Amino acid sequence: MPKVNGYEIERGADLRNANLKNANLSDAILSEADLIDADLSGANLKNANLTDSDLSGAILTGVDLTDSHLYRAILTSADLSGAILTGVDLTEAHLINANLSEANLTDADLSGADLRGADLSGAKLGGSLWDSSTIWPDGFIPPKREGETAHTQPTEIDLLKQQLSELTKMNAAQQNQFTLQQQRRTMFALGIMGILVGTKLSGYW
Repeated sequence: MPKVNGYEIERGADLRNANLKNANLSDAILSEADLIDADLSGANLKNANLTDSDLSGAILTGVDLTDSHLYRAILTSADLSGAILTGVDLTEAHLINANLSEANLTDADLSGADLRGADLSGAKLGGSLWDSSTIWPDGFIPPKREGETAHTQPTEIDLLKQQLSELTKMNAAQQNQFTLQQQRRTMFALGIMGILVGTKLSGYW
C-alpha cells in the first residue's frame, strides 16, 4: 500500500490530524477514511476517491480536488477556502458550516448536499448541479443558469416578496374595479340629473 509523508493511503485509513500539506494524492483511494482535523492545505487530490470519508474540521485551503469523488463525504466545518472543486461529485455531502469562500465549484454536483451555515462568499458556481433536496445557507440564492430554472428552496424573504407582489396586483385590480364602479355611478347620476332638468324645462315651457 502506498505511503505519503509516512501515512498509509488506503480505503478506511486512519488519518486523523495527519499532516498532508502539499501532498500529491491524485487518484488516491481514500473512501471511508478518517481525515478529521487533517491538514491537506495545498494538496493535489485530483480524481481522488473520498466517498464516505470524514473530513470534519479538515484544512483544505487551496487544495485541488478537480473531478474527485466526495459522495456522502462529511465536511462539517472544513476549511475549503480557495479550493478548486471543479467537476467534483458532492452528492449528499455534508458541508454544514464549511468555509467555501472563493472556492471554484464550477460544474460540481451538489445534488442533495447540505450546505447549512456554509460560507459561499465569492464562490464560483457556474454550471454546477443541484436539486430540490440541496439545502443552501439561509438567505443564499444560487445563480440561475441561462435558459434553466434553478431548483432551489425559496427563502422566507423570497416568499414575502412574492406575497407582496401578489397583494400589489390585487390592490391594483381592486382599484381599477373601484374606479370603474365610480365612473358608472357618476354617469348614472348625470343621467338622472339630465332627466330631472329636462322634466323641469318641459314644465316651464
